[in-house]
Amino acid sequence: MAEAKRFELLGEKILHQTVNPELLVYCPSMDLIALGSTDQQVLIYRLNGQRVYGAAQKVNTLRVEKITWKPNGQLLAIAWSDGSVRLVGAESTKVVHHFSTNSDGQEFSGVTCMGWSSNTIGRRVEGKSSKLVPDTLKDIFGDESEFSAGKAVLNLPRDLTLLDIEPSLPKLSVLPAGGTSDEAFSSRSSLDALFRPFDPEDNDMADVMVVGTKEGNIHLSIYDSFVVGSFKAPVIAQRRPAYLVLCTSHKLYSTYALLMKTTESEERVYFVPMDLRFLSASSEYLSILASRSTALENLLRYISQIQNLLLAEWKSTQELPSRFLRNINETLAEQDNRDIVQALYHSVATGHTFPAVREWLVDELTERVRFPILLFMIFGLSS
Repeated sequence: MAEAKRFELLGEKILHQTVNPELLVYCPSMDLIALGSTDQQVLIYRLNGQRVYGAAQKVNTLRVEKITWKPNGQLLAIAWSDGSVRLVGAESTKVVHHFSTNSDGQEFSGVTCMGWSSNTIGRRVEGKSSKLVPDTLKDIFGDESEFSAGKAVLNLPRDLTLLDIEPSLPKLSVLPAGGTSDEAFSSRSSLDALFRPFDPEDNDMADVMVVGTKEGNIHLSIYDSFVVGSFKAPVIAQRRPAYLVLCTSHKLYSTYALLMKTTESEERVYFVPMDLRFLSASSEYLSILASRSTALENLLRYISQIQNLLLAEWKSTQELPSRFLRNINETLAEQDNRDIVQALYHSVATGHTFPAVREWLVDELTERVRFPILLFMIFGLSS
């Protein structure tokens, strides 16, 4: 009798937090494991047990509902109990993009399922009379070279369209973080995740995310940030809509298999096929259009963040002199019934400095206010 094969142990790790067994996903393309703990943290580990990072929600009352990897492993989607879905990079906790699965004012009970897969664009199934229709499941899922043979045909307009000059351009600078600023631009890793060059190999693929909620809503989005929309589940039993518990698809076809239930205790499971016809009917250039549109959207976010930082810095430079001047003016008005302009003119004319002014210059200003600002206070404010 042949000896049974055993699994090979690749690594072992003892964690300080208790892991939720329902929040455990593996990324084969990056060899990373994402898991959710009972204290509502998402931890990323390598196969050797090395911790990459940990992500937690700023609001302690929220719970981690679902986690899933992007098919290429470059992003991790985290669904929280308030209906928000945040996309974080594989090597950084910075949020690349976020959206909400529930509408304002509507009741929300939680996320029940979240799937992320890649599907071929523009592939149409031939008619029954065509000889290209495979006869068996092995022909359908076994050899994909027959369906991709047309890709080898030379096409100069297509090759020129897919030509990407972005790697030749200088990289954007990292912006300082703090306050209400967008932290997605505060590190090099998050910037690289946002402005990733277009891969021509992914030109005929579309990344589709399906999110199901307890109320029976199904939320669709493609290419990370393009929201297709939400719709109610087509199954209604006992006057309540069914909710999504599992979804899957094959990358060669635009049809998704959905499994739904009405209650957790119900044993009956509903199978619903969902065909995304816009994938099979779309042009082969949908990927590059979505990629460039996403890059433009992120660039506009970057420019807007620069404007916000410049405005905050300008307000700070304007408020800093007035704040220090207000403090010393109040002190001089109480002591000698004068202001800082008169006191500084007195120091320039006589060489004598009032004790309050000396203390203000030495103790409060020090290195925070430089010589140009002093000149501005002396000569600019007197006009």
